[in-house]
Amino acid sequence: MGQRTLNALEKYFGRVESVWKPVASEEAFEIVRRRLFEHPGERAEVEGIARQFSDFYRAHSSKLPNETQSNVYFERMCAAYPIHPEVFDRHPGQDAVLRQHRGRSGQGEAGLRADRR
Repeated sequence: MGQRTLNALEKYFGRVESVWKPVASEEAFEIVRRRLFEHPGERAEVEGIARQFSDFYRAHSSKLPNETQSNVYFERMCAAYPIHPEVFDRHPGQDAVLRQHRGRSGQGEAGLRADRR
């Protein structure tokens, strides 16, 4: 009887392991954009604005990193719009943002400690 009770309690209170991994910056674009902006604009409008940035970057290529010249960077600008992708790449408080998200999603500090191992 005692063993059955213990097994039932372990099953009931046992830790359910969930593997958590940080979101990629491309996923972060979408998450933040959905939370902050209802509708960032039509695809054609977004591409037009990103194209203006891209043209500017190409016109000043000697002063900017090579990555800003690529079509991949253009696509990242479109995906992140209206937030520039550099905000995600260089944001110093990314851990704090993830910590807040985990707190709301029920993972809390235990998930943070596990990720740092």
